Amino acid sequence: RSARPTIACRMHEASPARWQTCLEFVAAVWVALCSVVRTLSRVVWERFLETRAQKAMRLARTAACKEAQKPPKPAPKATLAQRRATDRAQAEAMAAQKREAQEREAQEAAAR
Repeated sequence: RSARPTIACRMHEASPARWQTCLEFVAAVWVALCSVVRTLSRVVWERFLETRAQKAMRLARTAACKEAQKPPKPAPKATLAQRRATDRAQAEAMAAQKREAQEREAQEAAAR
């Protein structure tokens, strides 16, 4: 065995001031690392959100383009009741016109 002590064995010989300096250095490195990690994670998160927003906008644009390319939908067909009501209204309008025409003719004939 060598008579020379190892570095690990000599650590207890370091002065308290040296330990304090070492601990302060380690603490400073730790704070710096935490700051870097916090900044990087914020940047990565912002980039992720930005990418998601861009993707959502792209999907919305694509959907709008597809919707614009579709042919217009045909008007829904009227139900039987609606058709009958329309026919009835038209028939009543024609009957009223006919009555008015007959009344005018009767007035013209009476005026002669």
